Amino acid sequence: MKQMLLSAMVVSLLFCTVSSALAKETNATEEPQKQAFLLTTGQDLVDLCSLDKKSSLYEKSIGFCYGYASGAMSFYGAIAKSPKVPKIVCSDHMITRNEVVQTFLNWAKNNPQHLTEPPIDSLLRAVVAKWPCSKKE
Repeated sequence: MKQMLLSAMVVSLLFCTVSSALAKETNATEEPQKQAFLLTTGQDLVDLCSLDKKSSLYEKSIGFCYGYASGAMSFYGAIAKSPKVPKIVCSDHMITRNEVVQTFLNWAKNNPQHLTEPPIDSLLRAVVAKWPCSKKE
């Protein structure tokens, strides 16, 4: 319980820090891009992971994107060690952050109907589609 509370506090602090920094460093034309940092849908994650390199928010956006992918991968890796949790992602190699992000972006182009779902749901759909487990795993 303490670790869950500490994790929630760290995430809240990170969110407040990013939100505060974004509010100071962006202009009105970037407001829709800033909203994607709230990360409520899969489309928000697509927007962050595919922002134009010319945008003043590019570095923050791509860092947030890769950080989100890393966090999702780490969380899944940790819970997948439990015999009580069925494996849903299987690969013959260590999947990289870049592979996860590129897989997600490619999947999103062909599955826009799922981009209104929470970003973690969309991301997991993409990686499960790319690296499914056989029934015996």
